[in-house]
Amino acid sequence: MKDFFSPNPVVLAHRGDSVRYPENTMPAFESAVAMGVDVIETDVHLTKDGEVVIWHDDSLERMSGDPRKITDMNWNEVQEINAAYQFTPDKGKTFPYRESPIPPVLLKDLLSRFPEMRFNVDLKDKKKELAEQHGKILVETEALSRVVTASFHGNVLAHFRKRFPRALTSCTSLEVIKFLVLYHTRLLYFPLPCKMKVLQVPEISGKITVLTHGFISALHKRGLKVQVWTVNEQDEMRRFLKMGVDGIFTDRPALLLETLKKGE
Repeated sequence: MKDFFSPNPVVLAHRGDSVRYPENTMPAFESAVAMGVDVIETDVHLTKDGEVVIWHDDSLERMSGDPRKITDMNWNEVQEINAAYQFTPDKGKTFPYRESPIPPVLLKDLLSRFPEMRFNVDLKDKKKELAEQHGKILVETEALSRVVTASFHGNVLAHFRKRFPRALTSCTSLEVIKFLVLYHTRLLYFPLPCKMKVLQVPEISGKITVLTHGFISALHKRGLKVQVWTVNEQDEMRRFLKMGVDGIFTDRPALLLETLKKGE
């Protein structure tokens, strides 16, 4: 198994090959793997009966047309949903998967299906139970070294780190803010507020510019990796690569792979 952050920069396929196939479905993951991406980014929720399901939104509506929430459903109900019902590759002219349904995917099945692939998994629920079940799956599938766990919910990620100290995680939003404060007050040489190895951030958050040449350079000096999300235009990809980012999340992994190849 490769080091999670190698090569540099890494190509992170956002929800799989999510431009050409329905996001977070097995065809999107299969396409991303086949084209040779380094990491697949995905998201998980917990069903009412404790199964960890690959899905981004709280509700099923945007992708399936069903307004229910995963947390209110058992897995036997969720697996009957067509996860690609609303997918259209041509802005609503066609919906190719309405007659050929694609079911949602369990995290444990995804990890087992691609035992050599690295994943970046975002814990979407606010409850610590998701972190607990997610960690158990990583242990059972021997995937601790090939999955980086992320979450916008600091308490969830804190619980996960405490329960599974050998697992890889990204920094929380609060930890990123602490890095920015230390950088702008020229105190980044002090002990870091986060022992993790990667910051995964947008270039701009609200009115705050997060990524600059100087900030990236300062983080690199402390041995930290910096990955940016979500970048879909080639000019922007080239700009971030020149800035020195260590990875790019994108809905268009084929374009990023092409961009990196031309830059060699």
